[in-house]
Amino acid sequence: MRVMALIPKFNGFLTQAISMNKLFILFFFILPVFQRAFAQEINITGKIINKDTHKPITDGTITIYSAPKKTYVTFSDSTGRFNFPLYLYKRANNIKIGGLNYIDFLIDNSISIDTLRKNSYFLGEYQISAKNLVLHEVKIKKKRYNDTTRIDLSKRVFERSVMVSDLFSSQMGFSKDAKGQLYFKGKAVSDVLVNNGSFFGKNNMDIYSLLPALVINNIEVTESDIDSVTNTTMLRPTVKVNISLKDKFNKGKFGNANIGGGTLDRYLVNANLYTYRDKEQFSISANSNNVNIGDNLIGQPIVKFSTNSNYANANSLKLFYRNILFKKIEIEFTVKGNFENKDFRSESERQDQTIDQFSKVVNTIRSKTFGISETGFSLNYKIDPLNTIAFSQKLEYNKLKETDSLNYNISFNGNNTVSQQFKNRNITNYLLSSKMLYSKRFTSKKGRLLTIDINKDNYNPETSEINDVVNLHNDAFSRYFVNGRRHADESDITLNTNFTEPIGDASNIVFFAVYKTDHINYQSDIDSDTIKAELNNLFKVSNQYYQSGIKVQKTFDKISLNGAVSEILNLRSVSGTAYDAARYFHINSSVKLDYKINSKKNLLLDFITETHYPDINQLTNITNTFDLISQMNSNVKLIPEQKTSIRLEYNIKKTDQERLSFTGGADYFRSKFGSNITYTPNGIQNFFLDNIGNSKSGQLGFSIFKNITDKFYLNYNSSISYQETPAIVDRALFVNNGVNLNQSFSTSKEIVKSVLSITPVVSFFFNKSYYNSTSSVITNIIYSDNIAVNLYTIQINLYPYANYNHSITNNLSFSMNAAIKKNILKKYGTLWIQGYDIFNSFKFNNNYAGSTYTQSTSYSNLNRYIIIGFSLQFNNMK
Repeated sequence: MRVMALIPKFNGFLTQAISMNKLFILFFFILPVFQRAFAQEINITGKIINKDTHKPITDGTITIYSAPKKTYVTFSDSTGRFNFPLYLYKRANNIKIGGLNYIDFLIDNSISIDTLRKNSYFLGEYQISAKNLVLHEVKIKKKRYNDTTRIDLSKRVFERSVMVSDLFSSQMGFSKDAKGQLYFKGKAVSDVLVNNGSFFGKNNMDIYSLLPALVINNIEVTESDIDSVTNTTMLRPTVKVNISLKDKFNKGKFGNANIGGGTLDRYLVNANLYTYRDKEQFSISANSNNVNIGDNLIGQPIVKFSTNSNYANANSLKLFYRNILFKKIEIEFTVKGNFENKDFRSESERQDQTIDQFSKVVNTIRSKTFGISETGFSLNYKIDPLNTIAFSQKLEYNKLKETDSLNYNISFNGNNTVSQQFKNRNITNYLLSSKMLYSKRFTSKKGRLLTIDINKDNYNPETSEINDVVNLHNDAFSRYFVNGRRHADESDITLNTNFTEPIGDASNIVFFAVYKTDHINYQSDIDSDTIKAELNNLFKVSNQYYQSGIKVQKTFDKISLNGAVSEILNLRSVSGTAYDAARYFHINSSVKLDYKINSKKNLLLDFITETHYPDINQLTNITNTFDLISQMNSNVKLIPEQKTSIRLEYNIKKTDQERLSFTGGADYFRSKFGSNITYTPNGIQNFFLDNIGNSKSGQLGFSIFKNITDKFYLNYNSSISYQETPAIVDRALFVNNGVNLNQSFSTSKEIVKSVLSITPVVSFFFNKSYYNSTSSVITNIIYSDNIAVNLYTIQINLYPYANYNHSITNNLSFSMNAAIKKNILKKYGTLWIQGYDIFNSFKFNNNYAGSTYTQSTSYSNLNRYIIIGFSLQFNNMK
């Protein structure tokens, strides 16, 4: 029945996909013709290296001439390899190889086709010499470079239990910060590739904890200050890591699995399988658990606390496929389905500061969620080295069924209201996004680039609910119902063009233009014996956006300058309300200045003026649910918000393992989005998003990270901020404001070598908010740790957690999780036993300071339980 219910949605999905201007259908009809053509095309390959260093030359230029005319240009990749069609070789009378700061070299094109066929159409490996530059009183301000560090592991013999992630250590020049960012000799790594391509997703760092290190032939770390797109010099070099696999391991299978069961019916079943062959990759992940471990567990499960409810039964299945066909077409497909049941209880206390109203709500919720997420298809077709077409499509679908039982206790001006509300709610969200991108490079100038892309998005949210309310106000009893349905249909198309023109080696200019059309159809129906029918809405909002502008980038000896300016014209029309049409014109600009004081210090300045256009969730009340405290209404008159911000950042890198950062910034808003609230004594307050006026905010921050050894680091962050949150209450403007203070410290230290280590984290948060005539204070202090003890072949982990909350109520608690595990099967398997909340004492309050109120919410959590399980890593690499 559930599948049958989804058929109309997927019929709509197919209809909208087909309506994508029929262009995508034509694309797939002619794809087989292209495939047959690709299968028949033969390419000649070759390789160019530096004659002196014998390293491959990246972005070398290969030019083919027929008579005096230049007929074809291609470039070498990061391995120095290049290719071009065989038919061009037959017609060529000259083939020239060159490169930036290299002497041109003519290829002998007299080799017969038969000889090439015997050599698998490999033309040869060519060594070209770098130019000897003679300087005549010329000062070189900036030297372009593209350096590669090669870590040869071809003769290293690793145990099968040693993973690739284990090699990202200081012994190899790598390090990681507390957030998991990978560094090489103190410089952030932007990309990690395998055989010069993505490996089960772009920069999927988790995968390397399952891939054995014995498959690696070498690791190449390339550092370059040359932008790969614009060919201009950058002040901050990019660092990329490429892992080359040994030939015998160009295919393989690996993965992991977890299984466990425990008291209170706790259970866990999880498995991940990854398989690859050359460029083809396939993976499947399956998960079912009710112990709050997420839905994509790589490695062993770790019991952990959740600040909201962690009483959920989660199930998911994910498939991934990637391949490169005919050396020209890259395809990638992902689909993920998930189903979750959640059953929990929450208790909220809210103080409305402006009207001095206090409310307490106890909510018992049972929900079921079915979703399709992370689902999409992409196809990249490399027509030739200069032209590329890419098509992608993404689908998101989510359906929530929820049953709530709410108990209210509201106190206002000496009056007390006790209410009970029973709610059944269904929420559906559907999003289909399609994109086609065409990119063209030019032989006349390296770095010149034209891109044209068209995007089409369809978003359909829908909410329906049934409410039955019982009130007791000052001994007066009442009962009423409120039923409602809200539905929206948003469709937009965006056309975006960019033309990049390099200006020398150190600068470029980009001209861009954008056209976007957006249509929102919204309908809200209320059926009630109490609520007025005028709350019903039926309107259509249409927007057209015209944007054009330029971006400029310039790199000096120690300064990098990026600037942009654009104009945006927004034409809005509304039908179904008294508000007809409007026109908005804005100018956006940005300036980014990066000053490299020396090799260890740099200063970064950012200045931005930008316009925020209201989206469907701000123009309508599609996300609203009936509540006895506050209700949100639609506002199609909401105009764009303008923001001007400035950021300053000063960084010091004392060593490759020690970094300091000082930050500061300020924001100024005009026509700021905020709440316009109307209070009804002893009734429900109504609000909508409005343009409140002007406001400002500011921030100061400091951070330090020091990696002393692989097993000892220090990380400290501190910030203070000021923020204004204006609101309109009963037509009066209140500019409320608040101050936030954040502190956090974390470290990891091996106390006794190979026996005892700790990983403590301490955080402190303080907020003081000032309202019209009152103020509120929120304080939160948290200590957590991972105390690891190794006794022979057994590891014991203790996870203490202490927190102090001060807001409307106070809370102080200490709790602990624990785990014991033992490695077996040569460290490929682990037996473990874990205990959740062994003192049965975990409590936590989520505190929030709004523009006119403060709120504190606590959630029910799991009781103490023990779970026993087994984890296994597997692969077929030997």
